[in-house]
Amino acid sequence: MNARVVLTVIAAAALSACSTTPAGSRATSPQASVGGGGSLAATPGASAAGISVDLVFSGTLSFVAKGSAGRCSGVTRSDGSVSFGFEATEADYPGLGTDYSMANLQGDYVDIKWLVDATTAYGESLETPIVLSADHHSVRIDGDLAPGSVGGGPVAGPEHVSGTITCP
Repeated sequence: MNARVVLTVIAAAALSACSTTPAGSRATSPQASVGGGGSLAATPGASAAGISVDLVFSGTLSFVAKGSAGRCSGVTRSDGSVSFGFEATEADYPGLGTDYSMANLQGDYVDIKWLVDATTAYGESLETPIVLSADHHSVRIDGDLAPGSVGGGPVAGPEHVSGTITCP
């Protein structure tokens, strides 16, 4: 399965989840199972205090996301290790669109999912360096995102993002 198909499937699922969640709420799962019989205990979404976002988007969509809005959604694994997670929407940072998230899924790998609108989506490209801090509480990024499409729409134009996100 190529990256465009994977991104399209993931973005469609994210759009579906966004449209079925009542306004003002978000779906959360206090515990999720992972391979190998372990579990992930969800860390409650952090308040705006302690979050630091400083991202510059340039390319097809150009804007700055800077401030302390959004939600940290990291987890503490059963072995005590911490996983970075962050999510934000247009309400948090004008220009961001429907949903933007970064998640440390395994090891030091950080995944990006950005659903701009009903037809435009981006993900991380293999060439995009995303540096996870040693304590897994912050990320630094400076690279191009992989464009995708949702619902058969046109493939998004080029996009670059640089900056940092820190969670408490």
